[in-house]
Amino acid sequence: MTELNVPPMPFIVGVPRSGTTLLRFFLDSHPDLAIPQETHFLPALGIVECGTSVFQERFVSPDFGESPSVKGYLSALVREAVHAIIVRSEFWSDFNLSASELARQMSIIEPFTVSDGLRCFYRMYAHQAGKKRWGDKTPIYATCMTAIQTILPEAHFIHIIRDPRDVVLSHKGRKAWATADDVGLAAHYWQEIFREARRQSACVSHFMELRYEDLLNDTTTVLKQVCNFISLAYCPEMEVNQRTAGGRLNELQDSYDHLGEVRVSKSQKLDNYRNAVMPVDTTRIGRWIQELTPQEKRVIEEIVGDSLLELRYRLADPAM
Repeated sequence: MTELNVPPMPFIVGVPRSGTTLLRFFLDSHPDLAIPQETHFLPALGIVECGTSVFQERFVSPDFGESPSVKGYLSALVREAVHAIIVRSEFWSDFNLSASELARQMSIIEPFTVSDGLRCFYRMYAHQAGKKRWGDKTPIYATCMTAIQTILPEAHFIHIIRDPRDVVLSHKGRKAWATADDVGLAAHYWQEIFREARRQSACVSHFMELRYEDLLNDTTTVLKQVCNFISLAYCPEMEVNQRTAGGRLNELQDSYDHLGEVRVSKSQKLDNYRNAVMPVDTTRIGRWIQELTPQEKRVIEEIVGDSLLELRYRLADPAM
């Protein structure tokens, strides 16, 4: 039951603290589109997809592989692996879905594929929100777009870019993050993800970039461009993102590691997203000018200076 003609699926990617959550809530406010909390499990499913193909190519002869019983057996193995990866993922509790119902709906898919199993998950999430289309917002997927496209050819990647100095400043407020106390480390982190996203953009079929600053300054125009990119009719309700943001944040739960210890608490998650439920605030643009020290500005620009110029962000005045 492999699905054909599925609509474009937006993937919002970028360096964390670049406005990915804000864009998620804008799009999630559309009456037809649901975007869940960050998933993070797609790279593991990419390994399943790759491993399944390699296994069948190397160890299953064509004649044997065409046997209905063998096809059913291999489908069952992949189905079980996909279900386990999704429901045992760190953020599964944030989706407020039933593991048994996901298993039931996956059991209907025959022959089972990783792609259709993933679509089953996203469809369930969209259905509970009363919507017919879905997307994803996991910033770090900027580094694995080519792998995601292999599994979901309908993926349309939206890379949101924000002035790295404002990104580093935002990282400084995240005390649980490794980059919180080291602006140089945060700048390198930004640079590595930005460069990898740019490299992979040449290898995927559907990719667009937008700037956080443009999203805040000209929200309607940018959202219309995004809607056109993903073949979605623009709706003015999208700009009232606070209408749905609160409900989405209420879905968040504590996340646990494999030992059952709380790795990220609900309160930490809510703190990370506290600005996303506020009205659009253009004063968040360029905060680095006043809030970073001259030394911090120099450190950051030594690392990302070429990218700043490439993106047409102005460098700091040496006297600042």
